[in-house]
Amino acid sequence: MSAKTLVCLHGFGVRGYFWEIIVPHLQTHYQRVLTPDLQMDTLETLLANGRDIVEHAHGEEGAPVAVVGHSLGAVVGALTARDLGPGIVDRAVLIAPPFGERAEVPGPLVRFLLAHKLIPDFVTRPRFFTKHTPLDIQKSIFSRAVDESAELQSLLFTERRFHTDLFDGPLSVPSLIIASDADRIVPARESRAFAERINASLTVYPRHRNIGHDDLTCSPTIAAEVSQRIMEFDHNDR
Repeated sequence: MSAKTLVCLHGFGVRGYFWEIIVPHLQTHYQRVLTPDLQMDTLETLLANGRDIVEHAHGEEGAPVAVVGHSLGAVVGALTARDLGPGIVDRAVLIAPPFGERAEVPGPLVRFLLAHKLIPDFVTRPRFFTKHTPLDIQKSIFSRAVDESAELQSLLFTERRFHTDLFDGPLSVPSLIIASDADRIVPARESRAFAERINASLTVYPRHRNIGHDDLTCSPTIAAEVSQRIMEFDHNDR
């Protein structure tokens, strides 16, 4: 083990509780696993808070820390690693990160329904989860969902991901991207493109595994696999 501390950065619409299923697995590899609630009032506050949290963890530890992020949190993690560098960030693991151009964006009707929470959870949940995640866990995650600000919601409707042009080459720290070809929220082609741009190691679960966007961290069985891959990256891919 290199870094003793792992900082977990959640994505859109959730908070630190999002990591509760995978944390016990991660704790077999790290002495300290932090799952902070990010400040998500605006994009600026989100990115600044991510950097502050990682810097503070580094100061407490007195050594570089590892960072893992999921979805939008993976973008925060990548930008944090880019800005702080290897003196503070030991490595970055990015789970299902978006990147590049979207194939399609929600139309006006879907935007209205999403903004006013008129789409029932039982309709939305299957886009995030598959049967890999028990229904009680799915419902628990959704029951604690957070209404994000209008500014952050607008990120859902842009054709080009906001951070795409902020990366022009490899990160200065070792990086790993984990994605799934069955992800219905962030297509794996976007994560592949991001991995190519920043020269990250890449693990993509094939479509026949049917692993959804949130299964990667919230399914007990898949979370164990993802945690194992993170451990392998720590020991073998560096």
